[in-house]
Amino acid sequence: MKKITSFLFVLPLIPFFLICSCTPAPVVIIDPKYTYEPNGIGLYLKADPRLNFYQGYPHTIRFCLYQLIDPMDFNQLKDKKEGLEKLCEGGTFGKVTTLKCFFLNPGHELREALDRAEGTKWVGLIACYYKLQESKVIRVYEIPVKEEKVDKRTTQKKPGKLDINLYLGPEEIQELR
Repeated sequence: MKKITSFLFVLPLIPFFLICSCTPAPVVIIDPKYTYEPNGIGLYLKADPRLNFYQGYPHTIRFCLYQLIDPMDFNQLKDKKEGLEKLCEGGTFGKVTTLKCFFLNPGHELREALDRAEGTKWVGLIACYYKLQESKVIRVYEIPVKEEKVDKRTTQKKPGKLDINLYLGPEEIQELR
C-alpha cells in the first residue's frame, strides 16, 4: 500500500517534469564584428547641371565621406558653422577610420565602390556647397546589419553593404530612390 501511495504522489509530478524538460534552450545572438570589407560601401552621386549655384553660375563641389566608429564627434562638428568648414577641409578627428574626398563637376556622375575600414559602423557625408547649412549638406548613415542563422538556436549578425545614392542639387543634397 505504501508503494501505491508513493506512486500516486509522484504521478501528478510527471507532466510537470515532462513540460520542464521540453522548454527550448535559449536563443544565442552573436553581435556583428565590423571587419574590413572590400567594396563594403557603394556610392553613387548625380550632380545637377546647376550644382553649387552661386552668383549666377554652377561650380564644382568637394564631397567628403568619413567612415566612423562612432558618429558623436562628427555630429558635434556638424552642428556648428566652423565645424562644417572643418569637415569640408577633410581633416581627421575623433573616431574616424577613413576619409575620402571627391570633386564633382556640374552635370556629372560619380560611382565608387569603397572598402569599408575595420571598425566602421557609421558613414558621415558632407557636400561642401558655398552656402553651408547643416540640414542641406550633411548625411549620416549606419552600416546595415543582416542576420544569418548558424543553426536552430544561433543567429550571427553581420555588417551588410551600405549603398548611398544622392542627387546633388543647386543648393542641397537629396536622397535618390
